[in-house]
Amino acid sequence: MDAARRGIQGGGFLARDGVIEGVDTNADLPETADKVIDLSGMIATSGLINTHHPFYYNRCRSVPAGQDATLFGWLQAHYAIWAQMGPEAIRILALVALAELALTGCVCSSDPLCMFPNGVRLDDEIDAD
Repeated sequence: MDAARRGIQGGGFLARDGVIEGVDTNADLPETADKVIDLSGMIATSGLINTHHPFYYNRCRSVPAGQDATLFGWLQAHYAIWAQMGPEAIRILALVALAELALTGCVCSSDPLCMFPNGVRLDDEIDAD
């Protein structure tokens, strides 16, 4: 799309070091590319940002007592599980969450880590690599 949000027939973009530097028709883009990727029939979007993604929730996605529950019932079903987690579980759950986010186009996320049982520190999540 151009600045007026119109589709560009035969369009493309020039990206350098992960930053989009130009959007135009392929014929009007500079020919300085080291690599050309044909995305014909596809849609390219910028990376998505998820500003609130509790990474440790993926541990409890299918707890039966939490399905179709009210908020308080959902919290009751999960607190006992979360209370058992320690630093290594938080690190592993962060790795899983980050992989899932990356695979779905997310390039930036924030986890409002709000529980610290059994010696859990924010650094346990930050150190996930």
